[in-house]
Amino acid sequence: PEGDPDVIVIRRKPGDTSIVGENWHSDTPAVPAPPAMSMLYGEDVPPYGGDTLFANQYLAFDTLSPAMQRMLEGVRAVYSSARVSGAALGRNAKGSTMTREDADYAHSQGVHPVVRTHPETGRPALYVNPGFTVAIESLPEDESKALLQELWGYATAPEVIARQVWQPHDLVLWDNRCLMHHATTYPTHYIRHMHRTTIAGTRPY
Repeated sequence: PEGDPDVIVIRRKPGDTSIVGENWHSDTPAVPAPPAMSMLYGEDVPPYGGDTLFANQYLAFDTLSPAMQRMLEGVRAVYSSARVSGAALGRNAKGSTMTREDADYAHSQGVHPVVRTHPETGRPALYVNPGFTVAIESLPEDESKALLQELWGYATAPEVIARQVWQPHDLVLWDNRCLMHHATTYPTHYIRHMHRTTIAGTRPY
């Protein structure tokens, strides 16, 4: 319910052109222990548009060549929340300013494996995303950018993507440890009112 500190209200009113989650990402990967799972509930959704895309990072890893899979063993990447819009961080249902917790998160940075092992299934999954991953640790900038661009090509290939077409009162649960997601656009004269919460996770390995 609204007012619960564990529930984030995402409300876009008619005429608001901003979109929360418009880049491919998993939730808050710049913190030491990113959330394991997230849940999103569609209180009020537009009649068309505003779908959520999900990319299976198990499949993305499986499409890499064996040589690339071996090359990525032990490689780590840098994740930064600075890529997330400050305006998006500062908004909430009441339109209040950014809290101290929001401000701390906006400047958070972490280092995690490029390929993480799911703690329950034991399967490897790619764990880099255009929304938060800023560099490959210990690589020169040009090499880092080139490798990330190549990995993002696998991570967002059409064959690993599924689409959630929202209906009112849909509830979607996803696993951030092996999925990325991406919000899509919709006509700005519609209201979109969602509730989101996350389930605590552990440090990636």
